[in-house]
Amino acid sequence: MIEWRPVLRLEWAWEGGDGRVADTRLPALLAAVSATGSLRRAARTCGLSYRHAWTLLQPWTEPAEHALLAMKRGHGATLTPRGEALLALERAAQDPVRDLSPRLAAIAATHGAAFGARHLCEASHDLALVSLPECARANGLALDLKFRGSSDAVAALSAGRCAMAGFHVPLARAHLLRRTLLAPLLALAREVDIAIIPVLRRTQGLIIAKRNPRRLSALADLTGRGVRFVNRQRGAGTRLLLDTLLAEAGITPRAIAGYEQEEFTHAAVAATVAAGGAHAGFGIAAAAAQFGLGFVPLAEETYALAFRRDALTARDEALLVATLRARSWRDSVGRLAGYRAPARPSVQSLDRFVG
Repeated sequence: MIEWRPVLRLEWAWEGGDGRVADTRLPALLAAVSATGSLRRAARTCGLSYRHAWTLLQPWTEPAEHALLAMKRGHGATLTPRGEALLALERAAQDPVRDLSPRLAAIAATHGAAFGARHLCEASHDLALVSLPECARANGLALDLKFRGSSDAVAALSAGRCAMAGFHVPLARAHLLRRTLLAPLLALAREVDIAIIPVLRRTQGLIIAKRNPRRLSALADLTGRGVRFVNRQRGAGTRLLLDTLLAEAGITPRAIAGYEQEEFTHAAVAATVAAGGAHAGFGIAAAAAQFGLGFVPLAEETYALAFRRDALTARDEALLVATLRARSWRDSVGRLAGYRAPARPSVQSLDRFVG
């Protein structure tokens, strides 16, 4: 069976007076700087290293009067008038897409079934979320699921490349990471209605070798002699959480052997530990249980879905809520170690979620 779906693609680029073309990630980086007041935090928000972010800006720093960013030691970073103008133009260039969204949604509500209409959800890797498309299908909602880092998923939603984004934030440090991770959505929410629905809670911590031969019980133990670590990739919400915990503990990443060794899923981290490629990793309790490994809990977090209210019809929004309240979904979450689903998940505003 051939599935038909309408696809709208618009592309544009920013070009300097000398013909140089700006990296397509530059506007998102400028938006993150505007929201966070820091190039370092903006880089993390966009899933970039500080050096990579500076490389994107470097071609546009000279002459000084044409710079896009103003940086002052101890005072963070702000956009120059030229940077503000470019960001305003970027948002204006996206207006045709935003204007079309309500009309396309109305057409999809009327005729979408004839084309097998589906919604793309880009989400941070999670063992429970794997079952969401099947549970949604049982409730009449068609979802395509694509795993990527939390920062990348949020960026994709902000750019209009998907209907929903899945991400996770810790409960105890929610304000800090929500403001950092969700900066692109906070900027977008000034123009469109962004909704959030919490879907589960889960536990993160150290995934350690069976019987814990290295006697690892805290982050500080990762700096021990001969201890090898396996990390998640840059831009992953789990990596952001780990970096926050390390900073709070006064531990520099350079002190951890294997910090730069990256895997793209919780299961891959656990598999590396199980195979002896590392003594420890950082991830969810369910991944440790899946491979029969030990686990040291360090943080509880909320996993949530974000979506633009103009990208989903009222019917689809209701079907999503019904899916997350259904026994099939709740049972699939409950079978995983360190997981629990909220009793009655409901849609809330971005402002309320951020707090």
